[in-house]
Amino acid sequence: MKAKITILALLSLLLGLNVASAKGTDGIKNKMGGNYLTIAGAEYTLDSKTTTDTGSDSTNVTGFMLFYERLLTSRFGLGASYSVQAERSGEMTVGTDKNETLETSSLYTVDLKAYFKDHKRAGLKPYAGVSFGSITAKTTITTTASGASTSTEGETKATVPLTILSFGFDYLYEFAGFRVDWSLTTGKREDRESHSSYNATYNYAGSAIGLTVYSFF
Repeated sequence: MKAKITILALLSLLLGLNVASAKGTDGIKNKMGGNYLTIAGAEYTLDSKTTTDTGSDSTNVTGFMLFYERLLTSRFGLGASYSVQAERSGEMTVGTDKNETLETSSLYTVDLKAYFKDHKRAGLKPYAGVSFGSITAKTTITTTASGASTSTEGETKATVPLTILSFGFDYLYEFAGFRVDWSLTTGKREDRESHSSYNATYNYAGSAIGLTVYSFF
């Protein structure tokens, strides 16, 4: 709830600043704003170190990202995105053990976009893009063995390099803009050291949907 209030406050501030300036779209060089991101299909897997038992969870990763984009020309943009904390929680059974997981992660990307229409006037600006970066994830695992009355806690972690192909559109008004983005993500890493009982695999092969509001100058 606090994250949603923060997002709404930031976006309202961005829109308010631009309503006051109202410079129009001609001559845009910079975009700055906030993006609510959902990554679907990212799989987290635990494999027992002593048996062949395994379990997995594919709960969505959600988070709020800040982004900046510089228009190199009226149809090409180079930017960066950063999320202080994305997260997801889930549960899985490995053998007879029940595991509750809480993953927190930070994400950054460098983004290149090619627009099919220039930025000389307001309106729809479809684009295709590619991004490179990484997500650094830490997962806290609370394990309850079958028949046990107490739980044990451990963690796994990994920094996963990401490649992202994106498609979407910007819509520009005279005072601000918004973006709808759909993307395919790829990236995979294992952690075989952090947890005493499990090997972990972070597989971010999935799709992502983003909704962005931004100001420009």
